[in-house]
Amino acid sequence: MGNIHKMTQSNNDKLTQSVGKKLRQIRESYSLTTSELAERSKIVETDIIEFENGKKRPNADQIIHLSQALNVTPSIFFIE
Repeated sequence: MGNIHKMTQSNNDKLTQSVGKKLRQIRESYSLTTSELAERSKIVETDIIEFENGKKRPNADQIIHLSQALNVTPSIFFIE
């Protein structure tokens, strides 16, 4: 059972990092600072920084707010 937990945790870490990387790419493509994105999305800047650094994964509501602020579909964060 321990191996299954480790695999799931590893996949979650990869997803968290992938979402953060995509968020940074999109934000930078719009030439936005983390502060500007925070203001647009109504998400605190420290959370956005943690998302982009793969330290924290945005929840469903945050994904929606980020996608609306960046004018993209929510699914974009999960496409490689």
